[in-house]
Amino acid sequence: MLVSLVLSLAALNRRQRSRPAAGPIRPRQLDSGPAAEPAGAVPGAIQRVGVVRFNPYHDTGGEYSFAVALLDEAGGGLLLTGLYHRDQSRVYAKEIRAWTSEHELMDEEREAIEKARAQPPK
Repeated sequence: MLVSLVLSLAALNRRQRSRPAAGPIRPRQLDSGPAAEPAGAVPGAIQRVGVVRFNPYHDTGGEYSFAVALLDEAGGGLLLTGLYHRDQSRVYAKEIRAWTSEHELMDEEREAIEKARAQPPK
């Protein structure tokens, strides 16, 4: 959730920096007509999410480990993987570009990316 917020704020900041300087802010009147179509998504905003839970170790019960893909429309973003074991838990982050990573991916991580890719954009 926090990662999503950070990535969305970064995309918004890039978008605002690329706009020309605006004049003074003026209050707008509410339109009583039909609702306007929502504006397109901010480039780079998280639009697709894929989650896979799994058990990577044979000596633990339950599917406490996870892979979460947080991707934009172009298949770029972040893959978070949490591996749970009785003695320790570890979390890994991998950058994703064009639906893949330069780092080696586990089957569950590839599955999370594919789930995000198959999801309709928000």
